[in-house]
Amino acid sequence: KRHMHSMHGALAADMSIVRNVLRLTGGLHGLGLAVGAHLDSYGGFAHLWTTSVRTEVSTFLLSKPTAEHIVEHLRRYADLEVSIDALAPSNTFGPLVLNTEHLKLALRTECGAWRSAYANALHAIAKAALDEQLAFFAQCRRALAREVGLSASNLNKTLSDEDVDDASTPDSLRAKRTSEERAVYGSLAKLASARASRAS
Repeated sequence: KRHMHSMHGALAADMSIVRNVLRLTGGLHGLGLAVGAHLDSYGGFAHLWTTSVRTEVSTFLLSKPTAEHIVEHLRRYADLEVSIDALAPSNTFGPLVLNTEHLKLALRTECGAWRSAYANALHAIAKAALDEQLAFFAQCRRALAREVGLSASNLNKTLSDEDVDDASTPDSLRAKRTSEERAVYGSLAKLASARASRAS
């Protein structure tokens, strides 16, 4: 009967083989650590693909941000794109070469989606503010277009009429009736009174 002998003993007895195996084991362990550390360096971009753009932006808009806050987010993603472009096209770790061109392209695409979402939000906020301002200016033009004499009584009546008109105006536009507008009417009324006093 033929006996099968294991080669483990013979290999283990050869110290040159043992040394090479130990070097190979240490090299593979170090290679794994280096590659792991390199992959961890992409953690700063993780939110680009782990977070929903629609959910994140919708939640952000619920806080009623100002245009400045949105511009800050746009700058953040602009800086992020610069960081992505600065990534090396490839990285070498011993016998391994990691090509990052496709990864950089994917990161730029995700970053562009976030910037586009915040840019659309900024556009919507700016458009709403502009529409309110245009409606306010139109209301002021209607008031100034009325042919009234320059007298304190007529100006006060005009101001009272505008208050009546406000009853049919949406709350968002009525809120635009600021103290500056009343100050204009008040100044004109004082000017009319002063002219009347000098005339008498």
